[in-house]
Amino acid sequence: MSRYYVGVDVGTSSVRVALIDECGKLVRMEEEKLTIYEPKPDFYEQSSDEIWEKCCALIRVSQNCHSKVYVIWH
Repeated sequence: MSRYYVGVDVGTSSVRVALIDECGKLVRMEEEKLTIYEPKPDFYEQSSDEIWEKCCALIRVSQNCHSKVYVIWH
C-alpha cells in the first residue's frame, strides 16, 4: 500500500492542506480563508477554534478524496 503525507500550513489569512504521495507528488491541495477580526483600529485577532476546525475539516477532505488514505491523529 502506498503512503501519503499530509502537510498543514496555517498562515495569516488561510489554512492550507496538501496531500503528498510517497514519491513527493502533490495529490491534492485544499485551502480555506480565515476570518480576521478588527475589534478596534490597528488591532487584529483570529479565532484559534476556527483555525483548528478548518485544519481538521481540510484534512478530512484530503483523506476522503482518496480511498486509501488513512490519517493517524497524534
